[in-house]
Amino acid sequence: MLEEGFNIPGEILLFRTDRLGELLLTLPAVRILKDSYPGCRVTLVVNPLWEPLVRRIPWIDRVVGYQERSHGDVIEGWRLARAVKKGAKGNYDVSIAFHPKKYFNLAATLLGIPTKVGYDRKWGLLLTQTLPDKKYLGEKHEAEYNVDLLRLLPGIEIPQRIRLFFPVSDIDRQTISRRLEQEGILADEPLVAIHPMTSDPRPWLAPKKFQSAANEVYRRRRWRTVWVGSSEETKEIDPLVTQLGQPHLNLVGELNLGELGALLERCKLLISMDSGPAHIAAAVGTPTVVIFGKGDNPGQPRRWGPWGNRHELLYRTSIAERERGYTLEEIMMTVERLL
Repeated sequence: MLEEGFNIPGEILLFRTDRLGELLLTLPAVRILKDSYPGCRVTLVVNPLWEPLVRRIPWIDRVVGYQERSHGDVIEGWRLARAVKKGAKGNYDVSIAFHPKKYFNLAATLLGIPTKVGYDRKWGLLLTQTLPDKKYLGEKHEAEYNVDLLRLLPGIEIPQRIRLFFPVSDIDRQTISRRLEQEGILADEPLVAIHPMTSDPRPWLAPKKFQSAANEVYRRRRWRTVWVGSSEETKEIDPLVTQLGQPHLNLVGELNLGELGALLERCKLLISMDSGPAHIAAAVGTPTVVIFGKGDNPGQPRRWGPWGNRHELLYRTSIAERERGYTLEEIMMTVERLL
């Protein structure tokens, strides 16, 4: 229930300009905000790479794509405030910075926003409502941390279950159906998706091991694997799939994000490094096996793993143990538990 005398904010400005996975884990909080404040208009500032995807989300009213240029926080704050004024004119009542950056807080101040929500670091004194930034402890999932920021505002109704969202259209599904049909894949044929890349500078599983897993999935179940990734990853992934040959399918660099969501929705499972496609799979309801290598803090998988119950993480705290990698049998035992 809204508090007596509380005026629903008419314009809300949200900041989330980092990677795709982080953005997807913020969308539940955005939806809760929109549901709690009926009639408000939500503007989301995102990395320009994700702008076309976010524009497909019906409960986000306006999108501003913003690319940081490392000009220093004062100049970046001014640039961002100018970009918001140009791309989404309005007098904002509330701003929320879902990840702390100095220039987010400065931009909100330059825009004259009366209620500014975020974390108590990186010029947190510019904000009006803050939480201590303890996310590094990994005591909760990132999706939960994002929702916690909403608790600083009155009248927010937090549902018992936090749900992910990814915008897959019927056109996306039709495109994937036609593409698979061209490869002779039947509508009810089981598929397993594979994404062997990660933004971590030291991947924790040799790409060859993904080849072995693909062959083993086919040997045990006669299920084909379909390999996915961005166009920037074709140089690394193409040779792996070429060496596998038929019946495995290479769609790396061929799909936009909506089509990738439709393909993962169609798959029985995704085997992946810790990366954006794992969060897309979780959002569309597909189980995942994720090789996780981020940080030495055992709380990091709890914070950054795929959200939900039908996911398995392979993770070791010690760098030395992670560098030894995982055996094919370890991977396949995890796969079989989900299947």
